[in-house]
Amino acid sequence: MSKFVELVGKEFTEMTKEDKSKFIGHPDPMELKGLLKKGIVHFRYLKKDGETVRYAWGTKNMKIIEDNSAKPGGGYCPPKVAGYTIYFDLEKGGWRAFLDSNVI
Repeated sequence: MSKFVELVGKEFTEMTKEDKSKFIGHPDPMELKGLLKKGIVHFRYLKKDGETVRYAWGTKNMKIIEDNSAKPGGGYCPPKVAGYTIYFDLEKGGWRAFLDSNVI
């Protein structure tokens, strides 16, 4: 079973347009932060180099994090920093952060 199916419950090809809209295309950082608190979100952002696009499956929902991490609470979570979004990367199994203005 693919990681996608484990996280979402069905193959991407089986998803309806409405299903996909719940996961993809959330360029507003504030909207993205709200969605990350509710559940799993597929999003993308530019990495620090300003050129590399990072596609991520992430969440800030602690129930989901506990269910998908071998470490309690997902391990070390970096402190909040103004202008950054911190999220738990479900593919990498750890906490990550990116500059809000780099959401694409």
